Amino acid sequence: MGARHRLAGAKTLRVADLAGEPLLGWQGPGAQLNDPNLWPDGLPGTPGPQVSDGLQMLAVVRLGQAVALAAPPSGGGGAPEGTVSIRLADGPAVPLRLVWPKERTTPGIRSFVRHTVTAFRQPGRTGAPGGTAETPSAARAG
Repeated sequence: MGARHRLAGAKTLRVADLAGEPLLGWQGPGAQLNDPNLWPDGLPGTPGPQVSDGLQMLAVVRLGQAVALAAPPSGGGGAPEGTVSIRLADGPAVPLRLVWPKERTTPGIRSFVRHTVTAFRQPGRTGAPGGTAETPSAARAG
């Protein structure tokens, strides 16, 4: 969400906090976060602008036109400038699969897998490289 949003200072959010908020819609890759099977009670919020890439998403969020459900920022840095990333505590679990050619297990791939498993580990569950890791909600506001 935009850094000036009314919820921007929260440590975590709940799905109910997003009621009435315009929710960014994804077109194309990544649209699985909109899957009705993930949201049996319907997506939180109200329909917002539709985007098809990350730059459009950031522009819409920075301008305060919508909040976005997205994976947490990678690389240990914070959210992109002008936005905040806040954990959605009670969002749906989104299955995450990492796949790579067995013969291409490089230090970079191992580092990426470690980061991903750590970032998406659900409390009380384990995930290991070569298996699956589930996110407490790969969806994040922001």
